[in-house]
Amino acid sequence: NVGQELMNGGFLVVRPNMKHFEDMVEVLKEGDFRDGRGWKGSGVGWVYGGRTIQGIVPYYYLKVAVGDETEFDRCKYNNMVEIEKCRKWEFSQVTSNHFTWCQKPWYCVTSQGQPLCNAFRESWWKRMNRFETEILGFKEARSECKRKPYPFLKYYQSPYVLQYLKEHGYETTEPDIPDEKNEKKHI
Repeated sequence: NVGQELMNGGFLVVRPNMKHFEDMVEVLKEGDFRDGRGWKGSGVGWVYGGRTIQGIVPYYYLKVAVGDETEFDRCKYNNMVEIEKCRKWEFSQVTSNHFTWCQKPWYCVTSQGQPLCNAFRESWWKRMNRFETEILGFKEARSECKRKPYPFLKYYQSPYVLQYLKEHGYETTEPDIPDEKNEKKHI
């Protein structure tokens, strides 16, 4: 479909190329982004995020530097489980995932009914629990979502984070965390 070319900005592998970067900056400075047609009326980028990296990069490689790109298998790298062919993959076949359709684990939304989403969430929780105990030094990790809202990670209570902050001259007092009830009123 015209206008549907986009790249998900959640996973991007690049080989630095100053000419490509400078060319994209010039396109951005020029600002020729047209309603219904995207970058320079090309039909590329008229989607959510199209004025950002998710639209400018596809425009550049589809219309300017044609043939100077490599597209990776979206089911193996950055699997979002949003299309049927990616839902059929086994967890062990996926190199990286992107929590969009499956939702972020800390949102505590598990209603997709997709085994791959469940496997991604389970892996995330295992890694997060390990991070909290082994890296941050907490005595125990937060439990998985039992109900919403999920509690904030209180990094400022980590002995390792506090040590780092002190060693580098940063403030170590506990920050003011807005009350979630009041915060939701402003959203």
